[in-house]
Amino acid sequence: MHGGFLDCHMWDEQFELLAKTHRVLRYDASAHGQSTLPPDAYWDHADLRELMDYLEIESAVLVGLSLGGKTAINLALESPERVQAIVAVSSGLSGYRFESDFYLERRAAMIQAWQGGDFDGVVEEFQRCWTDGPHRAPEDVDPEVREKVRAMARNGLEHAMEGRLIDPPAIERLDELELPMLVVVGELDMPGIHEIADMVVEANPNAELVTIPGVAHMVNMEKPAEFNE
Repeated sequence: MHGGFLDCHMWDEQFELLAKTHRVLRYDASAHGQSTLPPDAYWDHADLRELMDYLEIESAVLVGLSLGGKTAINLALESPERVQAIVAVSSGLSGYRFESDFYLERRAAMIQAWQGGDFDGVVEEFQRCWTDGPHRAPEDVDPEVREKVRAMARNGLEHAMEGRLIDPPAIERLDELELPMLVVVGELDMPGIHEIADMVVEANPNAELVTIPGVAHMVNMEKPAEFNE
C-alpha cells in the first residue's frame, strides 16, 4: 500500500521480487493513481477490506508506507482476523498530529500553492517535506527518485485525498496491537515519523524497529536493496 499523493508504482523495486515467493497485490487507494474519488465518505481500511473480500483473500501480511502503514494499522484494529502481520514503513498513525516547525512551514506553503492553483508548487513542497526531509536539500537526493515521486504526486493531484479517521483513532488504541510488526523508518525522516514508530514499538511487544541510514520518507525507493533485505 502506497503513501499519500503516490500510487502503486512506488513499489516497482519490490513487486516482482516479492512475487517470486508470495502472492502479492498492489493497488491504488481511492482518490490516488487510477482509482477514483468515491462519491461519499470513505475509509481507506474499509476499501482494503472490501478489496480483499472481492479477491477472496481471507488474511494477509500488509506492507504499507505512510498512508499505507496507517491503513494497515487501522485494518488490524478494526478487523484483526484479516491481518497476519504488518510491515509499517515511514508509517502514519490515525489521530497523530505533526507539529514540527519544518512540517508546518511546508504544509502552509502547500496550502498557499494549492489555493493559487499552482499544483507544480504543491508537489515541490510535498517533495521538500517528504522526499527530501528536514535534513537534506533537493540536490542531496537521487534525481531519479525525486522525478518518480514528482510524476506520481502530480498525476491526479487535484482530486487526491485521504479517507476518514477510525473512531476512536489508532493513537488511542495502540495497546490492542499484538500481531507481528516490522516498523521501518528512514534515519532522515520527519521527527513525527520517528515518534510514531517509537510509540508503536513501545506498545506492541511483537514489533521490531529497523532504521535505514541515509534516507528520509521514501525508504523503499531510495534504498531498495537494503529495504528488500
